[in-house]
Amino acid sequence: MRITIIRLLAAILVGASGFAPAHAAGPSGPGILLPAFIAGEIDLTSYSGVRRGVLSTAARTANGVALQAALDDADTNGKCLRVPAGRFEYIATGVQNGRNAGLQVKKGVRCLIGAGSISGGTMFVNYATNHPALTLGDIGLSSAGYTYGGRYGGFAVGHGVSQTGQASADGLLVGNYYNSYFDDILVTPFGDGFNHANVGLEVGTSLSNFFFQNVIGAVTVKSGSVNGLKWNANGTGNSWRSLYVGAGTAGAATYGSRQAFSSYPVWFNTPGAEIGSFDQLNIEWSITGANLALLRNDSLGLKVQYMHLEGDQLSGFNAGVLHGVIGRTKIDMLRMLDVYIASAGGATGTPRILSSYGDSRFTIDQLYVTWAGAGANAEAVASIPFVLYADDATIVGRKPFVNVGSFDINGNTGAFSLDANTAGTAPGTNGAISGFESYRFNKARSQTEGASIEMANANLTVYGQHRRAKVRVTTALTAARSLTLAGTVASAAPGLASSRAAGDIVEVHRIGAGAFDLTVLAHDGTTVLYTFSGSASAGTAKSFEWSGSAWTVL
Repeated sequence: MRITIIRLLAAILVGASGFAPAHAAGPSGPGILLPAFIAGEIDLTSYSGVRRGVLSTAARTANGVALQAALDDADTNGKCLRVPAGRFEYIATGVQNGRNAGLQVKKGVRCLIGAGSISGGTMFVNYATNHPALTLGDIGLSSAGYTYGGRYGGFAVGHGVSQTGQASADGLLVGNYYNSYFDDILVTPFGDGFNHANVGLEVGTSLSNFFFQNVIGAVTVKSGSVNGLKWNANGTGNSWRSLYVGAGTAGAATYGSRQAFSSYPVWFNTPGAEIGSFDQLNIEWSITGANLALLRNDSLGLKVQYMHLEGDQLSGFNAGVLHGVIGRTKIDMLRMLDVYIASAGGATGTPRILSSYGDSRFTIDQLYVTWAGAGANAEAVASIPFVLYADDATIVGRKPFVNVGSFDINGNTGAFSLDANTAGTAPGTNGAISGFESYRFNKARSQTEGASIEMANANLTVYGQHRRAKVRVTTALTAARSLTLAGTVASAAPGLASSRAAGDIVEVHRIGAGAFDLTVLAHDGTTVLYTFSGSASAGTAKSFEWSGSAWTVL
């Protein structure tokens, strides 16, 4: 008797824990293991009129009615629906609160578990226009519409017909949820991959919707013509394991086949509210809307542990990668791989990696940016000038703040500057920053610690804005060159009247060969501190310390 009770409790705990591993299977297939007599589990295909397979238009209409009737019964009776593998085609045009809802899984449906989102799994395909392919939960504006403790996933969802210009045609619309679990969901265009939703995944319709303390596993969004993800709901405490947005036209993740969005591929549209955290966030093979960015954050709390951007394309004037609108963004690690920044790709003005409006904050612990170059692919380049950060300087009283930790950049042929400030452009065209230990910006000026500055085959002045800088001369000099160590913070105000910090040390490494001298000059531009004489000095280094009024050779 004791063993039987223990086994029963174990079964209940497994069911309450959420999704089982993909290889695990219960009597109804993989997914959540909930005892049928406790959860009220029932097979969706056991309802009258529900069909799978390729259907005619009339049959799709009838199937939409049957599917909604089955979901409504599960809503009324609090059932858990298990959905076997197969393609469910339908025309569903439900409406709630004046908003098109398509096929709607209402708040009383405690779980909807398919056989998996991969090929051969469960597919929901709506052939209606201007409706979501599927709506999960209540999209009304009352807190009474919460679903608590739900479990959903194991399916692919999308449209079977074109949704061009259809503002309500979400691939998946998610409503009011609290302490619920979502996993293994694919939002994708069906019909050769070209029937993109207006918005691939939309969470809430406004801040009047609530999405609190939910756990989201693996979600992939390969659909969307305006946004891939648009988050409108109010919410805190949400935890995402993995979100992938992009994959290109018809799912072809490659150069020349990116998915074009008319707005931001990812937009957290929640001013004054919070979002939660992401373990992994990928935006790949996507094109920004004209003059926009890959991601916009309006929220007061977005935390990403690892963000990966690959094969994306910036389009229009001053387009960017991440844009904050009075938002707070914290990223532990950001990797940009082959983000296409070129005139040939439609980028004009001065593209930027980070940009902000108003009192936005960015904190990025590690930022790694690289391009394979034209030798790998003509679109694996950054070939026009761009900056790390640009803020909207027209806002009176703004308080932007940017803090970037360990940074490396390589493979770009377009000139890279820190920001639009005069001080930020130092060391100018005769030197390029290839990395730093930290970067900080406020509206007055920016500053780096431990910057690596690559000196070109030309004279260069390095200012105190770059503290503990390492100047590397890797090219072969074709004439005698000078490196001047300025005593001020910057070449112009702000910073021209400020002295370099006492105790600052600059390292100079001559790595490249050549028969010509490299002379290191003091702040007055005439006093010689040290001369690296021709090729005999290749592979040597010297350090120089600033006392507050003079330089000393260490």
